[in-house]
Amino acid sequence: MRSLADESMVSVPTVYALVGGRDDVIAALMVEGVHRFDAGVAELEARSLFRVTDIIELFTGIVDHERELVRGLLASGVLGSQGSDRFLLLHRVRGELERAFSEAIAEGELRRDADPGAAATALARLGLGAVVDWVVGHGDPDDLRSDLLHSVSVVIAAFS
Repeated sequence: MRSLADESMVSVPTVYALVGGRDDVIAALMVEGVHRFDAGVAELEARSLFRVTDIIELFTGIVDHERELVRGLLASGVLGSQGSDRFLLLHRVRGELERAFSEAIAEGELRRDADPGAAATALARLGLGAVVDWVVGHGDPDDLRSDLLHSVSVVIAAFS
């Protein structure tokens, strides 16, 4: 809250009065990230496996832009809790990935017996691990992008 107040050039009590507590700030920032993701997804033209890659690219950009928020969520343990709605963006990404994997199965790019939900979940979990490693290691955005795209390759190979 101190950092937010300093960045905004207001006092900490003013932040609490205008925005609310820490949880309110986190929720507002997460909603903004989800809106950016949804707007980006709406503009995607690629289908099936190309769409998977585009979704990961979009996610990478948002996570890089919100690095400090992600670091704060990680430090507070929110990213590690399975049932948390605070990292709604990851849930939204998983849903879009599932749709893209479903298209890939329908178009014969993945095995007919492949489970799009399992593929999306596997990629989301690998992605979360890559994000955690990147935040903890203070990595370069290209490192995160590379790790996430490597995760895409692993999941596609597993479900091909």
